[in-house]
Amino acid sequence: MWLRYAFLAPWRLAYAARATLTGRNISGDRSNEDVEQYARRTFGYYKTWSGLDHFYGQIAEVGPGNVSAIASMFLADGCSQVDQVEKFVHRTSVSDERIRLYREPAEDFFSGHKGYDFIVSCAVMEHLTDPLRALRAMATALNPDGMMIHWIDCRDHNQFSDCLNDLSFLRISMRLYWPLTLASGLNRIRRAAYLSTLEPLGFHCEVLVTSLSGVSDLIMPARKFEDIDAGMLEQSRRNLAAIRPRLAKPFREMPDEELMISQFVLRATRK
Repeated sequence: MWLRYAFLAPWRLAYAARATLTGRNISGDRSNEDVEQYARRTFGYYKTWSGLDHFYGQIAEVGPGNVSAIASMFLADGCSQVDQVEKFVHRTSVSDERIRLYREPAEDFFSGHKGYDFIVSCAVMEHLTDPLRALRAMATALNPDGMMIHWIDCRDHNQFSDCLNDLSFLRISMRLYWPLTLASGLNRIRRAAYLSTLEPLGFHCEVLVTSLSGVSDLIMPARKFEDIDAGMLEQSRRNLAAIRPRLAKPFREMPDEELMISQFVLRATRK
């Protein structure tokens, strides 16, 4: 693990310097071949997780990368406007004037933009520099009856898990891990932190799990932790038990459930 870290940390520092100088980041880009398939699948997930027949009003899509098709699908479904919030340059324009593209960090954008009926993201929150600050800003930008839907991926994106336990990246102390957070690296924020940020603000939060650490199969349709197959839960617990003594603080002290959940959907509405 430490040999891999010794390569990744300077590489991420160099990558971050390049991204800062050029304003570009290839993270989030998708090839022309899979954009349409990805957009259709992701929009379908949003519809399922919302529980609505149709979207409506104004929506903010955080971290669209180079994909504009999802915004078009929101418009076709009934939305009047889609604001796409993207920190790095992936494209310079969109063809529909009802789609507005903003090059701003999500942490800053929502302080000056309000009145959204929906705020959504797919595998983006784990890449933000300060996702909890962004979440608090989103809460102030959401209409009283609005909804947030975030699909959050807490895995290590194969930085270590291609050859090691998939929780190995949680062995690295906070003091040493920071280079791996740069330029849309991974922030390692777990589920409980999102809930403890939104719930005191008056939000009702639902969490649906889509994958577990140590288990290769996705959980589709997404479901509550207590409804997951007992065999999958046991496999994930064994995987966690094998590495827990080596985890860094505060991960070593977290409950099993927090570390076992590796991907989840956060659906938040005001109470």
